[in-house]
This record gives sequence, structure tokens and C-alpha cells, in this order.
Amino acid sequence: VAPAFDGHTVTKGPRLAHAVSDIVHMGSATIWVGSVLGLLLVARVDRQKLASVAQKTAKVLVGTVAAVAVSGVVMTLVIIDGMSSLTDSTWGRILMVKLFAVATAGAIGGVHHWRVVPRLRSGEMHMSFRRTIVLECAVLALVIVASSWLVVAMP
Repeated sequence: VAPAFDGHTVTKGPRLAHAVSDIVHMGSATIWVGSVLGLLLVARVDRQKLASVAQKTAKVLVGTVAAVAVSGVVMTLVIIDGMSSLTDSTWGRILMVKLFAVATAGAIGGVHHWRVVPRLRSGEMHMSFRRTIVLECAVLALVIVASSWLVVAMP
């Protein structure tokens, strides 16, 4: 709950809205990253269980990714002074990099959810899943780096 006191970005505007959004954002992001790392591990060590684990995880991640997106938008709206803050400041430009990385990771997750996971039971998509899950891990690492950078570039 430490981010609720200051936020992992900045505390401006209504503290309660920021605190709730930050807790939801950080908690959901942790579930997302942990789930993707877990899927990577299962893909490497237990190919037989991958389809089952991936199907269960995909259902949870839809809501988790939505929570990350909605809470991120709420925090951004609380923090910024106007839309020009997104392009006229270092903080805003870093946030745009983070937004692009989150959208990319979400798109990869969407491909997993709707295209790859349903075909895992047949065994035809295992290698594709492994490649894209590694890519999603790398993109999520970029999100974490950008988030850390946002802390030091506060407006």
C-alpha cells in the first residue's frame, strides 16, 4: 500500500482517487507480470499442462489488463494539467512510451487469448506461444523501466 501514500508517479488532485487508482494499477500490473512469467515457466517445463494453465490464466488476464488500463487513465487524468502535458514535458513523453509498451503487451496478450491459446491443445501453437510469451515478458520489462523512469521525471 506504500504507493497509496505518494503514488508511483505523482500525487496531485484528489488523494483518495489517486490512492485507489494506484493500488488497483500496481496490484493488477503485478498480477499481469507474474502471470506472464508463470506462463513462460510452464511453457518451458510442462508442455502437457500449458494449454490448461494458459486457458485459465487468459480468463483472469482480460480483467487484469482492463484494470491496468482504466486505473492508469484515471491516474493520468488526476496528474496532468492538460493534454499538452503529454507532449510538452519529459514526464509526458515517458508516459507515452509506457503507454505504447502497455498497448503492445496487451496486443500480444490479445493474440494469445484469442488465437494461440485456443489452439494449444492441438499442439500446433506451442513454439509460437513460447516465442511470443518471451516477447511479452520483454515488453513488460520495458513497461517497468518506463514506470521507474516516470518516478524521477515527475512534473
